[in-house]
Amino acid sequence: IAEPLIGRSDTLYHRVYRASAFNAYGDNTAVQNESFRLPASDISTSTASILLTPLSTTTLDHIALFIDAAEARGVLVYISWPALPRSLERIAHENIERSDARLRERFGTRILGTQNDFIFDDSDFFDTVNHLTTNARTIRSQRLANLIREAKGSFLRDERQ
Repeated sequence: IAEPLIGRSDTLYHRVYRASAFNAYGDNTAVQNESFRLPASDISTSTASILLTPLSTTTLDHIALFIDAAEARGVLVYISWPALPRSLERIAHENIERSDARLRERFGTRILGTQNDFIFDDSDFFDTVNHLTTNARTIRSQRLANLIREAKGSFLRDERQ
């Protein structure tokens, strides 16, 4: 935490990142009640510099280790793209395409949809690329649920064959 934030409770950081900000499912819902919004033009520069380079072999190896550990416990793992502002997708398009190709080559049918399924207008984000507005979060959840249903159906068909 940056030094100026220590000991303060009146900042956006402290209003949003506190225990009472999370619901029973572990979702941080505090942003739903915040009136502060970063201008849409600033969203793509607020964070997500990780998209400016394609996924590395090390990152893919860590994902594989996570999948192995989860599946050893009977958990079926799927991978989805995060929500992404349209302006950032334009900036990082080539790297996103490379990352998608690397993910698909390594993990195949575990990938739910494409990055395009999760691109939103910059105005659909609250303060960073990590916080969708309430309406956009609902849309993303519906898209993700549909992709999971499709993947599960495909998985069950594959298991029967």
